[in-house]
Amino acid sequence: MLSDHELLQPATAEDFGYYLRMYALRSHDPGRAAVLALSNDVLSTARCFMTSDRLSGVAVQNDGTGIGMYSFVRGRAKNIVEYAISQGAWRLECYDFPALVSLYECVGGVVVSRTPFDPSKAEPRFLKANLGTPDFIVVELASH
Repeated sequence: MLSDHELLQPATAEDFGYYLRMYALRSHDPGRAAVLALSNDVLSTARCFMTSDRLSGVAVQNDGTGIGMYSFVRGRAKNIVEYAISQGAWRLECYDFPALVSLYECVGGVVVSRTPFDPSKAEPRFLKANLGTPDFIVVELASH
């Protein structure tokens, strides 16, 4: 059973974007640079969700792509992904970081495409973060 602080609820793109960027700036998460690259324009067209304590959240684009998952609290990631799926997320585009891929595989995700790292297509903030050269992958729910 989830506590009240772990339940996700609709949030404005502005609130979501603020906390998402705070997470990215304070964390050592390897995906932080990709998170910082999400523009307000992208978030404004997505449905955003955050926990009541604002320490965790996710957004789902109209095409079913999950974006901007974050959590300051350990142990919430699987619940956040499951909630995103319940809100229509079935696809994720991300850099190939093992923890993230394992999380999506745990809920039925399958890597359906892989593109070798291309520094000319990477966000400048990603390159500055010195996160290596991971492949860019697309993960989709096997049941979709």
